[in-house]
Amino acid sequence: MKPKLVRLDDGLGRPRAADGRDGRGARDDRYRVMLDGDELVILYRDPEGAGEGEAGRVLMAGEIVGPSTVLEVINVIASSRWQGTLKILAADAHRVLGFARGVLRHARSDHPKDRLDKVLTRGGVLRPAQVEAAMREIRPDQRLGEVLVERGLISRQELFAHLEKQMEEILLAAVLEEQGAYLFTLSDEAEPPPSATVHIPVQHLILTAAERVDSMAMYRRLVPDPDLCLEVEPGVEVTRLDPKAQLVLGYSTGARSVREIACETWLGRYETTATVFRLVRDGHVRLVPARRTARQVAEGLTGPFNELLGEIYDAVDRWGDRRRARHELAAWIGEDPDRELLRASLNGDGLLDPAGIAQALSPTVSDVQVEAARQTLHEFTAFALFTASLWLPREVERDLSQRVHERLKAME
Repeated sequence: MKPKLVRLDDGLGRPRAADGRDGRGARDDRYRVMLDGDELVILYRDPEGAGEGEAGRVLMAGEIVGPSTVLEVINVIASSRWQGTLKILAADAHRVLGFARGVLRHARSDHPKDRLDKVLTRGGVLRPAQVEAAMREIRPDQRLGEVLVERGLISRQELFAHLEKQMEEILLAAVLEEQGAYLFTLSDEAEPPPSATVHIPVQHLILTAAERVDSMAMYRRLVPDPDLCLEVEPGVEVTRLDPKAQLVLGYSTGARSVREIACETWLGRYETTATVFRLVRDGHVRLVPARRTARQVAEGLTGPFNELLGEIYDAVDRWGDRRRARHELAAWIGEDPDRELLRASLNGDGLLDPAGIAQALSPTVSDVQVEAARQTLHEFTAFALFTASLWLPREVERDLSQRVHERLKAME
């Protein structure tokens, strides 16, 4: 099948540059859709519309579909001795790895745990207080490493070794990503030059990465979801635990997830998961679902119902009388004292106010409360649809009713 031809513009018919800048003065490039998936679309500049200059040539691209995707991609790059840049785009991080003939040359990441200060702290090189004090002294034109050397906390040779360690950690963190997309390009003049370059043979990193992937698969047997929270089991003897376990245990109050503990302790995802695995295995902690606040529960409940109510009210505005419809709904609410939840939570537009719902719920929301609230909102939406049907033309009412009931059923 011939690739579709597309043209980027700024919504007003003016050409837009590929980097998203304003269309004024941008060249009128055309692109072909080379890959169109659920999570990733790749556009390739059509030669007939190409402008001056060469951007990076795409050699590999695709979706990250499992814990071994990035590892396999890096293995291909290393064994083929390619030179170029691998970008890994995950939900909460964007990492860039530079390769040259089987060697890692540079790496950078926008994830907080991949920063140099976190690497130094995790490795026990410096205490968090030392790093924080140094960061307060950084001038706009300085980097953390320079300040650490100036203060005599590390030597310049040690700084280089720690930068190598940081880049290794960025690669190993990228390998553990299980969702997202990757893109490997050859030389790209648009890419900013790296702040530091290293010479790390990739093959030994691949072996370490493979071990971590295998270990994470084992850890998932007891730690299946990083969004589960940790809670200390009664009678745990803290003094018998190693420092990392003691650190994680201090955050195990039932209010923080494994993911949050990984960020707050600076241990990172891998070390935190390994520590949690041992704590669960030895019976020191248990994993529990996250405790949501009444406001969080209310926002989760009201969002889908407000979408439906908005659609119903739009139909009433076009074909009927919203003021009269609101009167009918108010009368329906007043008929039953169990509908107090609605009396306190409708705003002036007839939509549900999460703050009002949250006030009606108890601070420690139970599953029974949530289900009762959902049932009340379900009945209210169904009655709003019935009220609207009094004014709607038959075909409009039938189409609206089908859409609303299908979504209500999906929400049960």
